[in-house]
Amino acid sequence: MWNFSRHGAYTVKSGYYQIMNNIMNHTQAHQKDGNWAKLWHISTPPKIRSFLWRAARDYLPCRIKLQSRNIQVPSQCVTCESGLENNWHIFIDCPYAKECWKVAKFEELVSQCAREEDSFPKWLFKSLNKCPTTGQPNFSAVLWSLWRYRNEKLWNGVSRPPHITVSLGFDMVLRWNQAQRKSIQGQNSISRRNENVRWTKPPEPSMKCNVDTALFKEQRAVGFGTVVRDSMGNFMVSKTCVTCGLFDVKEAEALALLDAFKWTSSLELQDVIFETDSETVVKTIRSKNVDYTEFGSIIFGCGVQSNSRSSPFFQNPTC
Repeated sequence: MWNFSRHGAYTVKSGYYQIMNNIMNHTQAHQKDGNWAKLWHISTPPKIRSFLWRAARDYLPCRIKLQSRNIQVPSQCVTCESGLENNWHIFIDCPYAKECWKVAKFEELVSQCAREEDSFPKWLFKSLNKCPTTGQPNFSAVLWSLWRYRNEKLWNGVSRPPHITVSLGFDMVLRWNQAQRKSIQGQNSISRRNENVRWTKPPEPSMKCNVDTALFKEQRAVGFGTVVRDSMGNFMVSKTCVTCGLFDVKEAEALALLDAFKWTSSLELQDVIFETDSETVVKTIRSKNVDYTEFGSIIFGCGVQSNSRSSPFFQNPTC
Protein backbone atom coordinates (compact mmCIF):
# COMPACT_ATOMS: atom_id res chain seq x y z
CA MET A 1 0.00 0.00 0.00
CA TRP A 2 1.55 3.31 -1.13
CA ASN A 3 0.39 6.04 1.23
CA PHE A 4 1.46 8.98 -0.91
CA SER A 5 -1.07 8.72 -3.72
CA ARG A 6 -4.88 8.87 -3.76
CA HIS A 7 -5.27 5.36 -5.11
CA GLY A 8 -2.63 3.69 -2.95
CA ALA A 9 -0.56 2.73 -6.00
CA TYR A 10 3.01 3.86 -6.52
CA THR A 11 3.75 6.19 -9.43
CA VAL A 12 6.98 7.88 -10.45
CA LYS A 13 5.27 11.27 -10.03
CA SER A 14 4.14 10.58 -6.45
CA GLY A 15 7.57 9.20 -5.56
CA TYR A 16 9.25 12.29 -6.97
CA TYR A 17 7.01 14.60 -4.97
CA GLN A 18 7.68 12.67 -1.77
CA ILE A 19 11.45 12.86 -2.27
CA MET A 20 11.30 16.59 -2.98
CA ASN A 21 9.16 17.20 0.12
CA ASN A 22 11.72 15.40 2.25
CA ILE A 23 14.54 17.45 0.74
CA MET A 24 12.70 20.74 1.29
CA ASN A 25 11.82 19.88 4.88
CA HIS A 26 15.42 18.92 5.59
CA THR A 27 16.72 22.12 3.99
CA GLN A 28 14.31 24.38 5.87
CA ALA A 29 15.24 22.72 9.15
CA HIS A 30 18.85 23.74 8.60
CA GLN A 31 18.20 27.28 7.37
CA LYS A 32 19.34 30.11 9.57
CA ASP A 33 17.46 33.37 9.84
CA GLY A 34 19.21 36.50 8.72
CA ASN A 35 19.58 39.03 5.93
CA TRP A 36 21.89 36.95 3.75
CA ALA A 37 21.48 39.31 0.78
CA LYS A 38 22.89 42.20 2.80
CA LEU A 39 25.83 40.06 3.91
CA TRP A 40 26.77 39.16 0.34
CA HIS A 41 26.44 42.78 -0.87
CA ILE A 42 28.80 44.36 1.66
CA SER A 43 31.46 46.37 -0.18
CA THR A 44 34.37 44.30 1.01
CA PRO A 45 36.77 41.73 -0.50
CA PRO A 46 35.10 38.42 -1.44
CA LYS A 47 37.17 36.47 1.07
CA ILE A 48 35.79 38.60 3.91
CA ARG A 49 32.22 38.03 2.71
CA SER A 50 32.96 34.32 2.50
CA PHE A 51 34.35 34.45 6.04
CA LEU A 52 31.17 36.19 7.28
CA TRP A 53 29.04 33.49 5.68
CA ARG A 54 31.09 30.76 7.39
CA ALA A 55 30.84 32.56 10.72
CA ALA A 56 27.07 33.05 10.39
CA ARG A 57 26.65 29.36 9.52
CA ASP A 58 28.81 28.36 12.52
CA TYR A 59 31.40 26.76 10.27
CA LEU A 60 34.51 28.36 11.80
CA PRO A 61 36.79 25.73 13.39
CA CYS A 62 37.01 27.28 16.87
CA ARG A 63 38.17 24.98 19.64
CA ILE A 64 34.75 24.22 21.14
CA LYS A 65 33.52 23.38 17.65
CA LEU A 66 36.46 21.04 17.12
CA GLN A 67 35.84 19.33 20.46
CA SER A 68 32.23 18.69 19.42
CA ARG A 69 33.70 16.75 16.49
CA ASN A 70 35.79 14.63 18.88
CA ILE A 71 39.02 16.43 17.99
CA GLN A 72 41.32 16.61 21.01
CA VAL A 73 42.28 20.27 21.43
CA PRO A 74 42.43 22.63 24.44
CA SER A 75 39.26 24.58 25.15
CA GLN A 76 40.96 27.87 26.10
CA CYS A 77 40.84 30.86 23.73
CA VAL A 78 43.97 31.10 21.60
CA THR A 79 43.96 34.88 21.68
CA CYS A 80 43.56 35.61 25.40
CA GLU A 81 44.43 32.11 26.69
CA SER A 82 41.37 32.13 29.00
CA GLY A 83 37.70 31.45 28.50
CA LEU A 84 36.07 28.79 26.34
CA GLU A 85 36.82 29.45 22.69
CA ASN A 86 33.59 29.65 20.73
CA ASN A 87 32.48 32.30 18.22
CA TRP A 88 30.82 34.43 20.88
CA HIS A 89 33.98 34.56 22.95
CA ILE A 90 36.41 35.14 20.04
CA PHE A 91 34.51 38.07 18.56
CA ILE A 92 32.61 39.57 21.53
CA ASP A 93 33.74 38.54 25.04
CA CYS A 94 37.49 38.14 24.50
CA PRO A 95 39.38 41.11 26.08
CA TYR A 96 41.49 41.43 22.93
CA ALA A 97 38.33 41.62 20.79
CA LYS A 98 36.85 44.27 23.07
CA GLU A 99 39.98 46.40 22.66
CA CYS A 100 39.80 46.02 18.88
CA TRP A 101 36.12 47.10 18.81
CA LYS A 102 37.03 50.08 20.97
CA VAL A 103 39.83 51.13 18.62
CA ALA A 104 37.53 50.67 15.60
CA LYS A 105 34.77 52.82 17.20
CA PHE A 106 32.24 49.95 17.15
CA GLU A 107 32.30 49.26 20.90
CA GLU A 108 28.79 50.58 21.61
CA LEU A 109 27.22 48.75 18.67
CA VAL A 110 28.83 45.45 19.64
CA SER A 111 27.76 45.75 23.29
CA GLN A 112 24.20 46.77 22.50
CA CYS A 113 23.62 43.88 20.08
CA ALA A 114 25.26 41.45 22.52
CA ARG A 115 22.72 42.47 25.18
CA GLU A 116 19.82 41.93 22.77
CA GLU A 117 20.81 38.58 21.23
CA ASP A 118 21.82 35.23 22.69
CA SER A 119 23.56 33.57 19.73
CA PHE A 120 26.44 34.62 17.53
CA PRO A 121 24.59 34.41 14.16
CA LYS A 122 21.75 36.57 15.48
CA TRP A 123 24.28 39.03 16.94
CA LEU A 124 26.11 39.21 13.62
CA PHE A 125 23.02 39.92 11.53
CA LYS A 126 21.65 42.45 14.03
CA SER A 127 25.02 44.25 14.11
CA LEU A 128 25.14 44.43 10.31
CA ASN A 129 21.54 45.69 10.16
CA LYS A 130 22.20 48.43 12.72
CA CYS A 131 25.57 49.39 11.27
CA PRO A 132 25.41 52.15 8.61
CA THR A 133 26.10 50.93 5.07
CA THR A 134 29.33 52.95 4.97
CA GLY A 135 30.51 51.31 8.19
CA GLN A 136 29.71 47.70 7.26
CA PRO A 137 32.97 47.09 5.33
CA ASN A 138 35.12 48.15 8.30
CA PHE A 139 32.92 46.28 10.78
CA SER A 140 33.36 43.14 8.68
CA ALA A 141 37.08 43.80 8.40
CA VAL A 142 37.47 43.82 12.20
CA LEU A 143 35.74 40.43 12.46
CA TRP A 144 37.97 39.01 9.75
CA SER A 145 41.10 40.54 11.34
CA LEU A 146 40.25 39.02 14.73
CA TRP A 147 39.97 35.57 13.18
CA ARG A 148 43.15 36.11 11.16
CA TYR A 149 45.06 37.21 14.25
CA ARG A 150 43.78 34.20 16.18
CA ASN A 151 45.12 31.86 13.47
CA GLU A 152 48.45 33.68 13.15
CA LYS A 153 48.99 33.48 16.90
CA LEU A 154 48.04 29.79 16.95
CA TRP A 155 50.22 28.66 14.07
CA ASN A 156 53.03 31.25 13.93
CA GLY A 157 53.20 32.64 17.46
CA VAL A 158 52.41 36.16 16.19
CA SER A 159 51.61 38.81 18.78
CA ARG A 160 50.55 42.38 18.00
CA PRO A 161 48.56 45.17 19.67
CA PRO A 162 44.85 45.61 18.86
CA HIS A 163 45.30 48.85 16.90
CA ILE A 164 47.57 47.08 14.41
CA THR A 165 45.06 44.27 13.91
CA VAL A 166 42.31 46.82 13.25
CA SER A 167 44.53 48.84 10.90
CA LEU A 168 45.38 45.76 8.84
CA GLY A 169 41.70 45.04 8.29
CA PHE A 170 40.81 48.64 7.47
CA ASP A 171 43.75 48.93 5.09
CA MET A 172 42.76 45.79 3.23
CA VAL A 173 39.21 47.06 2.68
CA LEU A 174 40.50 50.48 1.62
CA ARG A 175 42.93 49.08 -0.93
CA TRP A 176 40.31 46.70 -2.32
CA ASN A 177 37.76 49.48 -2.79
CA GLN A 178 40.37 51.71 -4.43
CA ALA A 179 41.20 48.90 -6.85
CA GLN A 180 37.49 48.44 -7.60
CA ARG A 181 37.09 52.15 -8.38
CA LYS A 182 40.14 52.14 -10.66
CA SER A 183 38.79 49.09 -12.47
CA ILE A 184 35.41 50.75 -13.02
CA GLN A 185 37.06 53.97 -14.17
CA GLY A 186 39.23 52.00 -16.58
CA GLN A 187 36.21 50.18 -18.00
CA ASN A 188 34.32 53.45 -18.39
CA SER A 189 37.32 55.01 -20.11
CA ILE A 190 37.55 52.09 -22.54
CA SER A 191 33.81 52.30 -23.21
CA ARG A 192 34.00 56.03 -23.89
CA ARG A 193 37.02 55.53 -26.13
CA ASN A 194 35.29 52.76 -28.07
CA GLU A 195 32.18 54.89 -28.46
CA ASN A 196 34.29 57.64 -30.02
CA VAL A 197 36.07 55.41 -32.53
CA ARG A 198 34.72 55.85 -36.05
CA TRP A 199 35.74 53.94 -39.13
CA THR A 200 36.33 56.26 -42.06
CA LYS A 201 36.29 55.38 -45.73
CA PRO A 202 39.61 55.46 -47.58
CA PRO A 203 39.95 57.79 -50.57
CA GLU A 204 39.19 56.29 -53.97
CA PRO A 205 40.46 53.98 -55.35
CA SER A 206 42.21 52.81 -52.16
CA MET A 207 41.19 49.97 -49.87
CA LYS A 208 41.50 49.93 -46.11
CA CYS A 209 42.84 46.98 -44.11
CA ASN A 210 41.98 46.98 -40.40
CA VAL A 211 44.04 44.82 -38.06
CA ASP A 212 43.45 43.72 -34.45
CA THR A 213 44.73 41.07 -32.03
CA ALA A 214 43.63 38.97 -29.09
CA LEU A 215 45.99 37.48 -26.49
CA PHE A 216 45.38 34.01 -25.05
CA LYS A 217 47.93 33.85 -22.24
CA GLU A 218 46.80 30.54 -20.78
CA GLN A 219 47.08 28.88 -24.19
CA ARG A 220 50.31 30.80 -24.94
CA ALA A 221 48.93 32.02 -28.25
CA VAL A 222 47.88 35.17 -30.06
CA GLY A 223 45.03 35.60 -32.54
CA PHE A 224 44.99 37.96 -35.53
CA GLY A 225 41.92 39.44 -37.18
CA THR A 226 42.16 41.29 -40.50
CA VAL A 227 39.45 42.72 -42.75
CA VAL A 228 39.70 44.64 -46.04
CA ARG A 229 37.02 47.04 -47.28
CA ASP A 230 36.83 49.19 -50.40
CA SER A 231 36.45 52.96 -50.68
CA MET A 232 32.66 52.63 -50.25
CA GLY A 233 33.04 50.64 -47.05
CA ASN A 234 31.99 47.38 -48.69
CA PHE A 235 33.48 44.15 -47.35
CA MET A 236 36.05 42.57 -49.67
CA VAL A 237 37.99 39.87 -47.81
CA SER A 238 39.00 38.89 -44.28
CA LYS A 239 41.32 36.56 -42.40
CA THR A 240 41.73 35.17 -38.91
CA CYS A 241 44.59 33.07 -37.61
CA VAL A 242 46.22 31.94 -34.37
CA THR A 243 49.97 31.85 -33.74
CA CYS A 244 51.52 29.96 -30.85
CA GLY A 245 53.92 31.85 -28.59
CA LEU A 246 54.01 34.09 -25.55
CA PHE A 247 53.89 37.73 -26.69
CA ASP A 248 53.20 41.01 -24.98
CA VAL A 249 50.57 43.40 -26.37
CA LYS A 250 52.84 45.53 -28.54
CA GLU A 251 54.58 42.47 -30.04
CA ALA A 252 51.20 40.92 -30.85
CA GLU A 253 49.95 44.12 -32.51
CA ALA A 254 53.15 44.38 -34.55
CA LEU A 255 52.93 40.71 -35.63
CA ALA A 256 49.32 41.21 -36.71
CA LEU A 257 50.29 44.19 -38.86
CA LEU A 258 53.24 42.32 -40.39
CA ASP A 259 50.97 39.36 -41.16
CA ALA A 260 48.45 41.73 -42.79
CA PHE A 261 51.19 43.24 -44.98
CA LYS A 262 52.29 39.79 -46.20
CA TRP A 263 48.72 38.49 -46.62
CA THR A 264 47.47 41.41 -48.74
CA SER A 265 50.65 41.23 -50.79
CA SER A 266 49.99 37.53 -51.53
CA LEU A 267 46.50 38.54 -52.71
CA GLU A 268 48.12 41.18 -54.97
CA LEU A 269 45.97 43.93 -53.48
CA GLN A 270 47.17 47.40 -54.40
CA ASP A 271 46.58 50.83 -52.86
CA VAL A 272 45.90 49.42 -49.40
CA ILE A 273 45.82 51.66 -46.35
CA PHE A 274 46.60 49.75 -43.15
CA GLU A 275 44.93 50.82 -39.95
CA THR A 276 45.84 49.59 -36.44
CA ASP A 277 44.70 50.84 -33.04
CA SER A 278 48.20 50.44 -31.56
CA GLU A 279 49.71 53.89 -31.23
CA THR A 280 52.96 52.31 -30.00
CA VAL A 281 53.38 50.30 -33.20
CA VAL A 282 52.62 53.29 -35.42
CA LYS A 283 55.04 55.61 -33.59
CA THR A 284 57.81 53.00 -33.53
CA ILE A 285 57.55 52.31 -37.27
CA ARG A 286 57.72 56.05 -38.00
CA SER A 287 60.62 56.51 -35.60
CA LYS A 288 64.20 56.46 -36.90
CA ASN A 289 65.51 54.87 -33.70
CA VAL A 290 66.93 51.37 -33.95
CA ASP A 291 65.37 48.76 -31.65
CA TYR A 292 67.31 45.51 -31.23
CA THR A 293 64.62 43.72 -29.21
CA GLU A 294 62.19 41.10 -30.52
CA PHE A 295 59.64 43.86 -30.90
CA GLY A 296 62.17 45.90 -32.86
CA SER A 297 62.81 43.07 -35.32
CA ILE A 298 59.07 42.75 -35.99
CA ILE A 299 58.79 46.49 -36.47
CA PHE A 300 61.74 46.38 -38.90
CA GLY A 301 59.85 43.79 -40.96
CA CYS A 302 56.77 46.03 -40.97
CA GLY A 303 58.88 48.95 -42.14
CA VAL A 304 60.35 46.94 -45.00
CA GLN A 305 56.90 45.82 -46.11
CA SER A 306 55.49 49.34 -45.84
CA ASN A 307 58.30 50.89 -47.85
CA SER A 308 57.98 48.25 -50.55
CA ARG A 309 54.24 48.87 -50.83
CA SER A 310 54.35 52.64 -50.39
CA SER A 311 51.20 52.26 -48.33
CA PRO A 312 50.46 54.53 -45.40
CA PHE A 313 48.94 53.27 -42.17
CA PHE A 314 47.22 55.11 -39.38
CA GLN A 315 46.12 54.76 -35.82
CA ASN A 316 42.33 54.44 -35.45
CA PRO A 317 40.87 57.97 -35.59
CA THR A 318 38.68 59.38 -32.82
CA CYS A 319 36.16 62.16 -33.05
